[in-house]
Amino acid sequence: MLRLNKDEYIDEEKIPQPLRKRLDWNKVFRSIPVGKARIIRPDEAHYTTVRQALTRLQAKGMFPHFRVMTRKIGNRRICYVINTHLARSDIT
Repeated sequence: MLRLNKDEYIDEEKIPQPLRKRLDWNKVFRSIPVGKARIIRPDEAHYTTVRQALTRLQAKGMFPHFRVMTRKIGNRRICYVINTHLARSDIT
């Protein structure tokens, strides 16, 4: 059976809140120029969060020409969001 060392209490308001960064992914993805990749570092957002955000928006029919790629650099995983869409002038 688990034994607690001592009774310890704090006020409800003092419970630490989770640090959640809310990003407007629609705005982030729209800002990526054609043929470019946006670098998203781990301290900005976890690569799985980026991938989930893009998948969610693609399910709504948005950003079908975007893709997410990751690369491990040292002990950090860097995320790249790539806008692979060809501009109208590039289509022959």
